[in-house]
Amino acid sequence: MRGWLQYLPVPSPVHRLHSLTKLAWAVAVFVVAVALRPVWALALLYLSVLAVAAAARLLGPNRAYYVSLGVFGGVILLGQILFDHPGSTLVALAPTHWPILGPALRITDVSLVRGLQMALRMLAVTGVFPVLLGATQPRDLVMALVERLRVPYDYAFLFVTTLRWMPMLVDEFDQVQQAQRSRAYRPAGRGPLAKARAYAPLAVPLVLLSMRHAQRLAVAMETRGYGAGERTYWRPAVMGTADRVLLALLALVGGVAVAGAFGVLR
Repeated sequence: MRGWLQYLPVPSPVHRLHSLTKLAWAVAVFVVAVALRPVWALALLYLSVLAVAAAARLLGPNRAYYVSLGVFGGVILLGQILFDHPGSTLVALAPTHWPILGPALRITDVSLVRGLQMALRMLAVTGVFPVLLGATQPRDLVMALVERLRVPYDYAFLFVTTLRWMPMLVDEFDQVQQAQRSRAYRPAGRGPLAKARAYAPLAVPLVLLSMRHAQRLAVAMETRGYGAGERTYWRPAVMGTADRVLLALLALVGGVAVAGAFGVLR
């Protein structure tokens, strides 16, 4: 899980873009995913997200993340198919005269479309995070929120710190598990309750590690004069021509998607 949702300094055209451009792209993907209804359009949106991840050279390092999203999307699709049955029946998984199972185990056209819509929306929206966080330095993301969007610095710092804490916690969870395995720790039982009890010994070291990181962060903030006065930046980010063109294109695509969702273009 090393490198999961973390910044990876690799040379790519996406890394060279301004952080505000990448943030606007993530917002545009969310807006377009909510506005679009055709399954083919949502599929193209998700493929475009994967294309951007490939251009940023982040598809391979986050392969496990995208595979997990695909599995979760399949679960969403399966749940929608099994528990929502409006429309005409496409496939009957059991004889229709069977009580309870007959009407339930069937796939309808409406449930299939709804399931695909929900799964593709989830995949597109959550698929932007490896690109946004893997191709953007945290300090650049803070600068974009504070300098360009006028977000209070405390809120921007809290937001970025939370995003950085998530992959760190996942890595430490994996390290604690490996340390326990190296000491021949094997949880007894195989049921769900036994597995839940097996995770209990992980809580104490994770809490202690989180407290240590919080203490180090507090010391680092104090030594750097956090909140001492006017803030300056060592390397201010400058928007280029490519950033301005992409921002205009994202605004156009988002506006067209919203207008189409409200029926303005009909």
